[in-house]
Amino acid sequence: MIKLILAYPPSANHYLGRTKNGMSYLKQGAKDYHALVGYQILDQERDYKTIGYPMQMTVLAIPPDRRKRDNTNLEKVLKDSLERNGVYTNDNLVWDFRIKWDYYKDGNEFKYRIDPDKKGWVEVEISEIKADEKRLINEL
Repeated sequence: MIKLILAYPPSANHYLGRTKNGMSYLKQGAKDYHALVGYQILDQERDYKTIGYPMQMTVLAIPPDRRKRDNTNLEKVLKDSLERNGVYTNDNLVWDFRIKWDYYKDGNEFKYRIDPDKKGWVEVEISEIKADEKRLINEL
C-alpha cells in the first residue's frame, strides 16, 4: 500500500491548452504540478516500486477554497500526475477510484472543510485489489 499527501491539483481548465492547429499540450501549471508531485512522492515514499497490476485508489480531498468542485477534473489531473511520476504504469489499472470530500454540517447545509492556508491538499491511498473484488469486477 502507498499513502501520500500531495498538493491540491490545478483545475483541468488550466491543465491542457490547444495550439492553432488543434493539437493539445500541457500548460505550464500542469508541468509544475507534475514536478511538485514528483518531489512530494520521493520525499514520502523513497522505496516504492511502480505498480503494474489492478489497484484501488481512495482520495481524501481538502480543497483550497469553497468553490464548487468537479470530481472528474480532480481525478484526471491526479491520476495523470501519479502515472507521469512512475507510481503505476498506466492509469487504466485504477479499477476502483473513490473521492471523499472532507465536509461538515453548518445548520442545514453541508460545507467543504477547506485548508486554512488556502493551498489545499489531497491524501491518496493506493492498494492492490483483492482477488474476490477482481472476480466481481470481471463478472460485470
